[in-house]
Amino acid sequence: MVNDLIGPFQVKSLGSHSYALTFIDDYNIITSLYFLKNKLDCFKKFVHFKYLVENQIDYKIKMLIFDNGGEYISNEFHEFCSNVGIKCQFSISYTRRKNGVAKRKNRSLMDMTRCMLGDFLKFLWVEVVNTIIYILNRCLTKVVDEKSPFEAWIGKKPIVSHFVIFGCVAYSFVVSKKRKKLENGSNKCIFVGYDDHHKAYRLYCPFSR
Repeated sequence: MVNDLIGPFQVKSLGSHSYALTFIDDYNIITSLYFLKNKLDCFKKFVHFKYLVENQIDYKIKMLIFDNGGEYISNEFHEFCSNVGIKCQFSISYTRRKNGVAKRKNRSLMDMTRCMLGDFLKFLWVEVVNTIIYILNRCLTKVVDEKSPFEAWIGKKPIVSHFVIFGCVAYSFVVSKKRKKLENGSNKCIFVGYDDHHKAYRLYCPFSR
């Protein structure tokens, strides 16, 4: 498992996040993503990630590769990895190829983020990054024999029929109990991504933010 931290972003997100943390399986290249307000949250997110993925598949995390960032060299981080049998491997400072998988992924991620954001609202960078990872995990890749990372990880093909163009106009339905008789039954919004915890889209309402 390779890991890297992106940021700090110059503009904080709506949720006051400044960093994006990626975990990439070195075999099937599936990427997991977390957003942080502070670098010190890395350890807490890693613990959450470890228990989540190991509960989903029949494999344990055996090695974690990262750079020499201060967020990874704390006694707390290394004591935890030692106790659960995870080998930590550090890349050499200023030598990107030693953690090449993560560096290449994050470089591509930032290029795509700048392209998708364009003149869009900069504080929505979290939604953009999240959408890019969601799509990349479901795209075919030569790395895993023309399968998507999602299929290589889960064992079944992903459903992509629900994909929508980022930034397009969308309308959120307003239930009758929450509107008056002369009010519209929907609010005009902007499509900004997919929800990981619900079968739903993420929409941004410019009026109410």
